[in-house]
Amino acid sequence: NDAARAMRLVAEHVHVIAEGAAACAVAAAVSPAMAARKHKKVVAIVSGGNIDLEKFAELVTSVKH
Repeated sequence: NDAARAMRLVAEHVHVIAEGAAACAVAAAVSPAMAARKHKKVVAIVSGGNIDLEKFAELVTSVKH
């Protein structure tokens, strides 16, 4: 799941817990489609943290890097 991968990416690299909806912006920013467009700078606004920590842990451990 792209959102779960993005949640894990944000947690590992920025040390922020992002809920699924917020992680969608990051998932889009790191997607192959964006890479194909060769954008040099992309901004993703990540807000919230409206997720149960147990659910967060379940999601981020279920996906590979």
